[in-house]
Amino acid sequence: MYDLSYTKTLSPAGEYEETMLVATLAGLVNRKAPRLFTPFLPADDYWWEFLKKRNFPPSINERNCLVPLPDLDALLQAFPSFWSHGAILFDPMVPATSNVAQTAAGVWDLLPVAYRPEDPASLYTRYVQSGRLPVNFTLVGLFPYKDWKTSTGSAKGDAYMWAIDTFLGHSLQTTGRRSHKNAKHERPLANPTMLGYFVITTGPKSRLGVGRRAWREATTFTRSPTTTTS
Repeated sequence: MYDLSYTKTLSPAGEYEETMLVATLAGLVNRKAPRLFTPFLPADDYWWEFLKKRNFPPSINERNCLVPLPDLDALLQAFPSFWSHGAILFDPMVPATSNVAQTAAGVWDLLPVAYRPEDPASLYTRYVQSGRLPVNFTLVGLFPYKDWKTSTGSAKGDAYMWAIDTFLGHSLQTTGRRSHKNAKHERPLANPTMLGYFVITTGPKSRLGVGRRAWREATTFTRSPTTTTS
């Protein structure tokens, strides 16, 4: 068990990025079986008791079913094989890349990390710059496209078009970490039946959504036309 309630005491940017990373890891860890519980809101305690009364999963009432993990270091050490491929960096200057990074994380088994080298408390500084979390792929500086013939005219639009081409199209000409598994069947890398619409925010409302996302190789996006994403 990893209690996420501490993130409410962090800065808005810190809360957003740590909750996102933990939610992503939980999705990877729990993909085939329930292994990691990340209580975040008061309602989580209710549903935990609800499941215990119904003995689901069967191991929920076993002794030592819940092993508290005190910090992020302990959490990562508990599940090293699930993030062994490293991190994907997203660009805070292009907020749409956070959704693209989350999509990539579910497809390529990566952890999304905001590129914030200026903050000594950021995940980038603590884990990437220190060499503890290798960078597998970066979205920083990719958008907007420099060629007007391929650009939508906005960084946000270019980011989502890249995600569509990479994860929902049949062309596997990009990084394609799992392309060898898909080339024969020519299916999209992401799950085309699972789409998630999430508003991007690093403000007080961020805790309402980012920790409760489904990670079933879905493609996440936002369509809000804001000045911060154009």
